[in-house]
Amino acid sequence: MEKPPLGVPPHWFVYPKRIESLADAILQWVRYSIKYHGTRRTKEDYKLISNWAMEIAWLAELMAELED
Repeated sequence: MEKPPLGVPPHWFVYPKRIESLADAILQWVRYSIKYHGTRRTKEDYKLISNWAMEIAWLAELMAELED
């Protein structure tokens, strides 16, 4: 008997993991920016953090909609 391909992981598994990864990245970059604030430009760091935060918000809204 031949088995079909697995397909893609379900959203309820993938999206929370992505949110967790983004939150971890934000925390790491904030700590890095605080530690090296005097020796580097942080504007780009905070733009990156802002983009990640917006993605978290978007994923959270999407997860809430998919729960309905």
